Amino acid sequence: MLNEDGQPYNSLNGYYYKLMPNSTMVIEDTTTPFTWRATSHCMHMSFINAYLIYLARLFAKFSLRVWKNKCRDLYEFQSKYPNLFDLNDIQLIDRSVSVYHFLIKLLLKRVSPRLVMINEACYGGWHGIIVYTARQLGIKTVELQHGFIGTNHIAYNSEVDIINDNEYKQYLPDEIWTFGAWWNSKINWNITKRVVGNPDLNSHMVSYKDVQIEQTFLVISQFTVIDELKLFVCDLAEEYPCEDIVIRLHPIDNPHSYDDLLEKHSNVRLSTGCNIHLDICRSSFVIGVYSTCLYEAIAFNRNPFIIDCELSRLHVEPYLGVWVKTASEVDIYNKTISKVDVEYYWAQNFEQRVTQFTNSILA
Repeated sequence: MLNEDGQPYNSLNGYYYKLMPNSTMVIEDTTTPFTWRATSHCMHMSFINAYLIYLARLFAKFSLRVWKNKCRDLYEFQSKYPNLFDLNDIQLIDRSVSVYHFLIKLLLKRVSPRLVMINEACYGGWHGIIVYTARQLGIKTVELQHGFIGTNHIAYNSEVDIINDNEYKQYLPDEIWTFGAWWNSKINWNITKRVVGNPDLNSHMVSYKDVQIEQTFLVISQFTVIDELKLFVCDLAEEYPCEDIVIRLHPIDNPHSYDDLLEKHSNVRLSTGCNIHLDICRSSFVIGVYSTCLYEAIAFNRNPFIIDCELSRLHVEPYLGVWVKTASEVDIYNKTISKVDVEYYWAQNFEQRVTQFTNSILA
């Protein structure tokens, strides 16, 4: 992300780096192959993981031409799901994982960290391999909450048999550090859960408190619900033709998803891409389906409108905000704000909490 001065900064991991700049190394991933999320904006920063993944896949592809994996488990797995998986694909994945595990082990031994903080550690994939390798080497692992966590989020919740499976546990981090106690209650893994807060949001609660309202509606887009959002925005534009409707794109949204609405309705436009919290503060009302931004809105004294659909009913607590099915149910004249314990969602004292937890782990 860019700060108010137009300089790149990491809105999550960057705050941890600032607390321990002389003893922390930041490894950034890419958005698409070799398209970096940020430029090197701290002293100890690397993009090596992207190269390790690329090398693992490349070596696996070429090595399979020389030596096929004869593991019987792979053949049995593919035979059970012949319409879902191709044997060559499974073998490539299996070989890539083995090579990546070897490369990550070399990296961790070279760097010799005592604590590894991993984004989306509970998601598995490449990050699960990092967790597994670090735990093999006796290195503590922590996931840092990056976004929404709910009881139906499969990365953080599973069935009892999987939760108690000792093999699966090796791919889960030792701990997860969350934005507030509310998020802890939505995780059923048997891992340590600690509340640290969201430092980026906390700082903006102070710096943006006097921002003037410039737009009526801020619609939070998500690529998973584009069709539902477009129908609602079109309806909203016709219901309130004289009110500003600003659409905030998700980082991986297609930038042209709303082109037809922009041409049809003069009161609909895209956000300029400023800080999301600034966008919230400049808006009278925030609308969305199940984005974390809807929970962030309450920190800025906004009572969000939740579009009632299948995914919002699945992921959003029924007591959050005002639920609406159509734009006609959006009442901009009702200024009632639900009383919410902001600290329960967004804890304060980030620095003190992280320092205490880090010291206890490294002691």
